[in-house]
Amino acid sequence: MQISLPKLGAIVGGSVIAGTLLGASAVFVLKSRSSNYSLDSQWPFCFKSCNSAVPFPGNIYVVTSYADLESILPRFESDLKQIKLLGFDCEWSTINKRSGPVSLLQLATTSGLCILVRLCLYEDSLPKCLLEVLANKDILKVGVGAYDDSCKLLADHGIVVNGCVDLRDLSIRDRQYKYLSLKGLAFTYLNIKMEKLKSIQCSNWDSETLTEKQIMYAANDAWMAVRVFSSMVSKKMEKHSSNLRGNIGEAVAEALWDLACSYSQGLKDEKFRNTKNGKKMKKTASQPRSTSVFKPLKLHSTRKQPLYDNCKLEAPDGQLLSTCDKKKADWYVTKELADVVCDDPHTIRLRFEPASRPSSDRDYYLFNKENVCVVCGSGKSIVRKNVIPHEYRKHLPLILKDHVSHDILPLCAKCHQLAGYHDYCLRRKIAEEYDAPVGSIQTIQLLEDPTRRSIRSAGHALATNGIKIPQPRKDELERVIKKYYNVEELTDDLIHEASKLETRYRNEAYIRHGEKVVKTIYDKEELQGLVNFEKRWRVHFLSTMQPKHLPYLWSVEHNHDRLQERDLLDDEKFTK
Repeated sequence: MQISLPKLGAIVGGSVIAGTLLGASAVFVLKSRSSNYSLDSQWPFCFKSCNSAVPFPGNIYVVTSYADLESILPRFESDLKQIKLLGFDCEWSTINKRSGPVSLLQLATTSGLCILVRLCLYEDSLPKCLLEVLANKDILKVGVGAYDDSCKLLADHGIVVNGCVDLRDLSIRDRQYKYLSLKGLAFTYLNIKMEKLKSIQCSNWDSETLTEKQIMYAANDAWMAVRVFSSMVSKKMEKHSSNLRGNIGEAVAEALWDLACSYSQGLKDEKFRNTKNGKKMKKTASQPRSTSVFKPLKLHSTRKQPLYDNCKLEAPDGQLLSTCDKKKADWYVTKELADVVCDDPHTIRLRFEPASRPSSDRDYYLFNKENVCVVCGSGKSIVRKNVIPHEYRKHLPLILKDHVSHDILPLCAKCHQLAGYHDYCLRRKIAEEYDAPVGSIQTIQLLEDPTRRSIRSAGHALATNGIKIPQPRKDELERVIKKYYNVEELTDDLIHEASKLETRYRNEAYIRHGEKVVKTIYDKEELQGLVNFEKRWRVHFLSTMQPKHLPYLWSVEHNHDRLQERDLLDDEKFTK
């Protein structure tokens, strides 16, 4: 049967009236040039023919370096061009109830390609194309707890993952509430009994070599997420499949895509709320809560005002000193230190002789700068980027803090996220070089005393629920408090004091990562070492991001010639 254009509106309209026609947001690839074909060969219907007895019919690649990824990426990208869908999961080791950083990243496409990236052994930066896929909201990453995994991946490795959809949310939307684990969803939608052994789930994912059972377990988790999602979609489509057969043009495919998006509307990158009809449901087993000491990377808000106002600042004789922002210009005028010369461009003239003047007409600060991303040229969603991270810059000597605006550049949100990942990789190398680990006990300012915590817990229990506590348990709690305070009798005042006991104490070994790095460099190489460190970050930004729209005269050597002219490299003392 062929579909004419007049009938197209009826099909789409009928689909909307019938409710949500398609499954969660995934691209349904259709052949527009073929006159008649069977939908059984198309995603998601092709998954009906998958053999349930075969654990994983595709190809599994365990990668620890870019060399391992290089040959796989073309097929990976080709799969995503066809269907923008990835099964997504992460694994990490837990020792003494403390979760370590993500060890393994699992990605599976609809063709059966599964990539297991061993982040615990991966020394290079992940390829730009893979990072862009992970950050792309239009490519769905489906799994159980997908959003939680993305947050942990960001906190532990600085990798941004967008477009996450939790299969549990889709199951609840489909009124399937009973089994919300991946194993349960596989049984509900595929009638498959997954083997999820606790001994493998809680095994050492940081070991030098993964066992065959670990590899199959990890691959199946990502692959099964794709299959469950595809089954959800196909069941929605089946009752309307007769309307989809025939010659379907590109316009219809776009309409179907819009309908597909509606199924997961409001669920992208949302934490699973575990609710049924707005009410909280009984908690299900979940991944161990991360107690990693790694701090999550900040997701910066975009600017409402331009970064560069390009106002003109003149000396009393009319010589241009620099460009400046509107706020600074208004401050000079309000304090009666300058007069407004003209409004377009906004120009002010100082009433006093400045401490210094530009050494030449090729000074960086004399020229206007564009309010566009210096990497891609986009003018939307601009975020300030510190080329030299603030955690290092704030500990540099005053002479190197001068002219700091040179190293603050505008980036769009997408490029800012990518730059943040590359910065994280360099920070990790710097941490190793200068023995200043980012996630060590030295970076925790306050530690918690477990003994004091148990005393406070006992005091709180007695103070709030003393009457309801069984007598044997109450006697035990009282003994704990008496022993700590070394008393024979326990009074209400002492119980109240115990319930408010401060459990934290200052860590004597505490030193900020950035402070230790800067101090170590200066102790070994003095100011020249810090100059080289500043240059290292600028070169790093150029090499990793390859900016095409840098401000005129922006340079990795900025301000360094000024230091040499003043002979500060040998004589400047380290001052904060």
